[in-house]
This record gives sequence, structure tokens and C-alpha cells, in this order.
Amino acid sequence: LSLHRIEELRRMSRTDRHLDIGAATSIRAITRAGPKMLPSILSGCLPAICPFTLRGLATLGGNICIWEVSRTGTAALNALGALVEIRRPGKGRWVPMPRFRSAGGLSLEREEVVTRIRIPLEPHDVGVFESLGPNLSFCAAARREKGNIDDIRIVLGTGTPWIIRDRELEAELIGRKLPMGPREIETTANRIATMAQSDRFPFNPLDIYRARSVTAHFLRALGEPSTRFLPRTYGKRKNSLARRGGLDL
Repeated sequence: LSLHRIEELRRMSRTDRHLDIGAATSIRAITRAGPKMLPSILSGCLPAICPFTLRGLATLGGNICIWEVSRTGTAALNALGALVEIRRPGKGRWVPMPRFRSAGGLSLEREEVVTRIRIPLEPHDVGVFESLGPNLSFCAAARREKGNIDDIRIVLGTGTPWIIRDRELEAELIGRKLPMGPREIETTANRIATMAQSDRFPFNPLDIYRARSVTAHFLRALGEPSTRFLPRTYGKRKNSLARRGGLDL
């Protein structure tokens, strides 16, 4: 069943409150919208979804609908608080991304199709996406208010049916005074790394090191002036956050 010729599924629109992307909109078309229209996490994520030669065919809707594994777009859309519109004849519903894609598979019933992805344009002043390896990606968003963490989301994509996200940890970080102390940063980064060491994930020691390092760097940078929020490299990765469009200040 091909949906590419259905114009409604290939539209993009933006309001002051959200960005809507049709499920059949190609990665190339989304990319062409540019950083002024797209959240930085999404801008950074798109090049990692597929090779350049396939961006005219691949879609964001297709990326999140692969049954067996969670692909690159899943972690990014979780960090962005995205909603997925699902329709069937005579009926439609909106499903939050964490409920749409779980370890048990997709929240799709018989005769249902994904038609649209809605990304709330929440006022996060820092948004980061970084591909750390073949199966590992780091997505994070935060809002700083009066020297404190007002909101924060940290999500790791794993290339498995699961993502790594600790909502209890995020709740504990809200309200923390910036800059965070070295011990606080180390404890938080180790907690993320410990989750990544689960047997369900195909990570090697270098992947665990990268996950711990990028988490620690992100938390340290939250306490620095925006002009000092500089990218780093992890392991052998040489593409920086800013150069790849994955950093929003």
C-alpha cells in the first residue's frame, strides 16, 4: 500500500504552538524547511535517519513505524514531546510518542495508519542531537529559568525496541541550581550509563563511555553562558553538534 500520492500526508505547517509534518513527507522535504522552521533536535536528527541518496524516498512516518526496532527518529521525537495522529475510516486519535512506540511494538490497530506527526514548539533554550554510533544517539532538551533547570529531557536512541529515558531522573533535576556541581553531574551521567549497560542493548564499552561523556558535557554546559556552549567529540566521532545543525542556543 503506497501513501506517497496522498497530498494531505505530504504537507507541513507551523503555528506559534506546534509543527505538523505529514507522515509521508520525505526527509529531503523536511530538511529543506530549514532551521528557522525546525526544532534543532529534529534538524540534527534528519541527516542520521538515512543516506543522502535515500532522503527523497524515506519519511519520518516510516522511520518511526518500523515494527522490530526504534530508529533514529523515535528518540528525537520523544525528547520533543511529539504526538502521532492515527486514523482509520471514520475515526482518528492522537497518541503521545512514548505510548505509540513501546517495547511491545506499535500502538496501531487493524486498518489504522499514521497520518501526521505534531511537535509542540515548547520554549526550550537548549536542544541537542548527536549520533554517537551505529545504534546509539543522544537527544536532550532543557529550559533554564533564573539560574535553575525549569525543564529537562534526556533520551538515548538504541536501535532496539526500547529507548533509554529516566523520567524520575528528569523530575529530580528540575529545580536544580545551575551550574550543577561535579558530583551531581557525575551521578547523573553514571545513572544514564548504568541504564545503557542493560543486556537488552547492543552496546560495547566505548558506547557506554560516549553516553556517559555526552550526558556529563550537556549538564556542565547548561550552567555556562550560551556563547560557551561548545560542542565536543566523543571517541572517534569528529562531527560537532553545531556543525551538523544539532545545537540550538
